[in-house]
Amino acid sequence: IEGNVAAGANLGGYWFETFERGPHGPYASWPEYSDFNPKIRPLGSFKDNVVHSVGERGIRMYDPGYAPEEEFTFYNTRAYKNNDHGIFIHGTKNMVMDGGVFADNKVNIRNFNDRTIFRNLELIGTSDLVRERDPPNYCRDSTGIQQRINPGWNQGAILDNITFSGLNKGYDCGQTGITFYHLTNVKLFQGNPYISNIKTETGTDRKDLLRIECRWSEYPYKMKNIIVEDHDGTIGLTGSPGFYIINDTTALGWIQDASCTLDHSCGVYCENVCLRNVQVQTPGCSDSCYNHTMVISNGVDTVSYERHEDQSDEKKHLYEAVLPKDSFEILFYDQNGNLDESILPSDITIQFGDRPLCSSPIEEGDIGLKTPAPTQAPTGTNPPIYSNTILTSTDPIINVGSSNFNSDPLLAIDQSTSEYKVHTTDFRNTACFSVTPSQPTIVQELKIYTGRARRKDPRTYKLEGRAGLNDEWTLISEGGLTKNDIRNEVDMPITETSQHIMAMFENTIAYNEYRVWFPTNRGNQYYVAVGDVQFGGFFVSGINVQLPIPYPTSSFCSASNQCGSGYCHGDGYCE
Repeated sequence: IEGNVAAGANLGGYWFETFERGPHGPYASWPEYSDFNPKIRPLGSFKDNVVHSVGERGIRMYDPGYAPEEEFTFYNTRAYKNNDHGIFIHGTKNMVMDGGVFADNKVNIRNFNDRTIFRNLELIGTSDLVRERDPPNYCRDSTGIQQRINPGWNQGAILDNITFSGLNKGYDCGQTGITFYHLTNVKLFQGNPYISNIKTETGTDRKDLLRIECRWSEYPYKMKNIIVEDHDGTIGLTGSPGFYIINDTTALGWIQDASCTLDHSCGVYCENVCLRNVQVQTPGCSDSCYNHTMVISNGVDTVSYERHEDQSDEKKHLYEAVLPKDSFEILFYDQNGNLDESILPSDITIQFGDRPLCSSPIEEGDIGLKTPAPTQAPTGTNPPIYSNTILTSTDPIINVGSSNFNSDPLLAIDQSTSEYKVHTTDFRNTACFSVTPSQPTIVQELKIYTGRARRKDPRTYKLEGRAGLNDEWTLISEGGLTKNDIRNEVDMPITETSQHIMAMFENTIAYNEYRVWFPTNRGNQYYVAVGDVQFGGFFVSGINVQLPIPYPTSSFCSASNQCGSGYCHGDGYCE
């Protein structure tokens, strides 16, 4: 779609609305299109298109929207004098808007998505031509970019090299460069926007550039953790990088000493800080800790947090915080002010918001409940010795439970970022591998190093252990995994700086053999891929080690008739 002009329509100019099941029209029933999915088909091109003077939205991308797997770009788009939106983006992913002008629309860009990239744009509230043609009556409450506050852990929008002009020029029309749009059923702020290289017309008041409305922190929204990263300081007062933050103790609790300036709305601009949203949930303690107060401590100071006021089941055990880089400990106090020591690390989950661009954000491992000191395994005789790299590339390992693209399972524990891949669509409910360390161990954490693509990262895990081949598998831990959007370079040695996803849990029982399952991933429907997996915990002695037979990966099976004279073991290999 290149070089077109849409104008004067009652409703809109361009409309993207794709469906997941087949094409429309006469081809809808053709068998050869039964697997055709328009929603994810690559975009050919959208370049040098214009839309103006339509009754509602110039460009409409409405749910179910358009969501190809690869990034797509609208180049040099111009939208002006449309009665509602220049462009309305909804139900769409992997979108980039590069170059163009939006002017004299009620809302130039309305974005209901998370990671949409806007760059090299000029956004004009009221153009000089319109202002001169109809002064002073042409004063409308317009917005440059209206960004929805999204539910779920999303990546925030990116705004780079955007020029704002025509905001309240000559008289105050209530125009704003960037505002946040909120729906009453969304009470969490996640997916923090990144802002860099912002330019304004000479004479533009900073208060007209970005606004956090006071009502978002009040009933019924109760949002306490809105943060926007100004990566290069182009919206700050002094040019120093920082964060634009909602004026609430949830967001400001740990940055009292920073240089912060209160603006005209309910926003505070804090310079030279690096912040990240953190959510803590306590599903494991059920209703026994429903009204607890969470306290976060760095050993010197403490800040208290009440549970989220949303009463829905999914949020009733939820606490929110905005934290800088530090080492933090989480504590829970009951309604009588007593420390509740019955809550274990396995009872809570910690999720991190979108990783900011600043140099030193808080990471996994910087915050958590203290893990109780492990007890020695019941049959052990010597004190346990801790190691964060229990597994070595010489440990016996086999693929179990799912086919594996002919990947050597040793790639999962070779202490490098070479990828190990397993299907997620097999009937066996995806596993990954079983492995036997060199001696009995008490495992208390998993480190899963990222591979090439985030959508192939595991979303959930299950770890099981057993003492011998004839024993039943025992569940050690299972649950969700946080996401890490940073990719490791492939085929590189694991180092202290290698990116990983961590699961920590309480376990005091020693096992000889372990089995890891990754039932779901983060978006790709075919397989899970990991760069490496490491166990952290304790070596113990005094237990006889019975090594599993190292069945070759080529012995993967789903039925005994595939195993010659043997039979198909329940774990998915021939025996």
